[in-house]
Amino acid sequence: MKAAFIVSAVRTPVGKAPNGRLRTVRPDDLAAFVIKEVLGETVTMEELGGAKIHSEVSGVTDLVATSDDECLLAIRKLLGFLPSNFESMPPRKTANDDPARSVEALEKIVPEDMKRAYNIIQVIKTLVDDSEFFELKAKFARNLVIGFGRLDGAAGKNYLGSASTANPPCQEP
Repeated sequence: MKAAFIVSAVRTPVGKAPNGRLRTVRPDDLAAFVIKEVLGETVTMEELGGAKIHSEVSGVTDLVATSDDECLLAIRKLLGFLPSNFESMPPRKTANDDPARSVEALEKIVPEDMKRAYNIIQVIKTLVDDSEFFELKAKFARNLVIGFGRLDGAAGKNYLGSASTANPPCQEP
């Protein structure tokens, strides 16, 4: 895609331009230009509102992908947990786990001393079908874990939509 140029006419004093001036600015540089002129600060487009800002600081973004293929896979996975419309249930998925299974692994993950920290993501992955947990906002509010998982193949009536406190913030094992 070719960059278009915007001609902006500044008639009143802005920043350090006491008499105003006519300037040609590319659209992708416009916000950085305005901040530079008004505040005198140099910022990058990423600092103004890139993936890192919106996924880690503002929390506006739930997921970040590094490629189109990765993005489409994440979208498909997310949609697999959601109903196709408000009248239907989310799709079921055949689980390889026995829903009545014993989960001894929890005894190793969760300490007896409730004052000790543990990894809540490991607990969730131990409980959900096939250890499949689709986490959202992984880098935002790291003391919380938010995502989707299935119990006995269902992500609807018996679904697990988890919002758990992780104290201290946990790292993926």
